[in-house]
Amino acid sequence: MKSALVLAATACVMYACSRPGLPSRTTVPYVESVIAGNDQHALGILESVSHPRPSGSIVLLGRSEQCATFADRFAACDERDNVDARLAPDGLPDFAGETLVCIADDSPSGDLRDSAAAVAFREKTVRKVIAALDTVVHVSPYDIQGMSSKAPAKLVILGDPLMSEFGAFDVDTLFRSTGCDVPVIAPMDCMLDKLFSRNSGRALNVGILADLSYADSLMYAGAFDKAAAAHSSSDSRCFVFPSQAGSDSLLLHSLVASYASRFSRPLDAVIVNDLQVNVDSLKSELADMISVMSKSSMTYGRLIARDFVLLDGFSEVVSHCHAIMRERNIFTHNISFVQTETYVPVAKPDTDDGSIILIPASYVQN
Repeated sequence: MKSALVLAATACVMYACSRPGLPSRTTVPYVESVIAGNDQHALGILESVSHPRPSGSIVLLGRSEQCATFADRFAACDERDNVDARLAPDGLPDFAGETLVCIADDSPSGDLRDSAAAVAFREKTVRKVIAALDTVVHVSPYDIQGMSSKAPAKLVILGDPLMSEFGAFDVDTLFRSTGCDVPVIAPMDCMLDKLFSRNSGRALNVGILADLSYADSLMYAGAFDKAAAAHSSSDSRCFVFPSQAGSDSLLLHSLVASYASRFSRPLDAVIVNDLQVNVDSLKSELADMISVMSKSSMTYGRLIARDFVLLDGFSEVVSHCHAIMRERNIFTHNISFVQTETYVPVAKPDTDDGSIILIPASYVQN
């Protein structure tokens, strides 16, 4: 069971960047420049931390709201026995002794349908990952040398779904070309890979609950189609639904009803890709919708497959992190509370080439 879990977790790492059977892509000029040796500073960082170490940190890249919510839940997470990794809470946080570094970026992404904006976003994603690997921190936007420090990343999570579609491929290309073995997790692609791996060759109907206030539904549809093609699951269908629609107590009802107004086949799964959604509430809804003791089952029961799966993005990421860290033996094994640090990327002083530095979020708040 343990080996299967580790294999599943490892397979999903950088999945977005190595989908078999799909056309090859071209990386951004910045990555080509680093690979060619034109940025010795970046190359030095990649080489110095090419293999993750227990003393490193877990790094989340995302928006400030995502980072804050994830950090709170991550620090309190207790789903496993810390000795043998069984799914049994033991009163000790699963990631006790670890440091979670959040790199929070709320700057506009621009219209990513525009090629220039997409390239700029992809490049910035790569630069933020390199900054995650770096040990240097700047105390202010005017600190040129970098007067503070942090632990380098031993695992990186692309918490912003836009990064999976626009940037993960470039990070993977850079890491593969430079021999950097730090695992990078793209949550949405991990969940899709998990679904299709369990149902290879089978047509799936999947609902996706997502924050559509900044991530276009077409992006999720594109990721879904690529995953379906990679697993030879033709005729699969995804239905993207805004997580802000309806009340928390009726969100799943709203999704299923909206899906049923367009399609007739039962839903096989729902993926929750928004940390703000109350998944426990969704589970309560689901129980009511399929229970023969409930009148609503007469309406909704036929719209939900017997082997229906509800995937929670947070739980899936935490599970993958845990399995990867256990398999690579990169836990700190310290008995202490989870430490959280938050930084913000800003333009490097006196440069206009897209370079960034990390400064404490506390400086920005002040």
